[in-house]
Amino acid sequence: MATLGFQKVHIGIFDETENITKVHVLDAQEGGTISAKVSGLGAPMNTVWASDVPFYVDASGTGQPTLELNIADIPEDVLNEITGAKVENGIAKIGANTTPPYVAVILESKGTKNDTIYISLLKGVFSYDEVNLATGEDKGKELQTDTITGNFVARSSDALVYAKGRTSTQSFTEEAFKTFVFPGYTAA
Repeated sequence: MATLGFQKVHIGIFDETENITKVHVLDAQEGGTISAKVSGLGAPMNTVWASDVPFYVDASGTGQPTLELNIADIPEDVLNEITGAKVENGIAKIGANTTPPYVAVILESKGTKNDTIYISLLKGVFSYDEVNLATGEDKGKELQTDTITGNFVARSSDALVYAKGRTSTQSFTEEAFKTFVFPGYTAA
């Protein structure tokens, strides 16, 4: 699956009943998506050896899916909400008792058929791993972008971790995909 660019990311916030209550969209108007890297989807390979040869290979399930998102300038309210930061008197705080909410994510890209590709991780949590600051040099100041990392697990409702769809596939609709990824959510 070849992709062309990275247009936007939708981040849905789960409630305790595994329904989405709010969706944040980061795109060219707000946040600015730079890159997304999904890894860990493949199941670990467990090989049983017998009679001096590989006899049986088990590769069921998934590995430990992660998503690394690079955003030009993630809005503070979005960052605080998806990482579980507590805001008091305008100060965002992360500590030993910080618990990020579960989220579902839809990534949007273009395909070689001039279609839209939707890639989703269905349930996970984000952490804000690092803050980078850098001085301006002789070439001027460079924007230090935001990177957040998510670790994902199977949803309780259907044991699924990942979904993908594209508009060039017959019978695919964006509406059905978003309903599947963001259960219980209705846009206001």
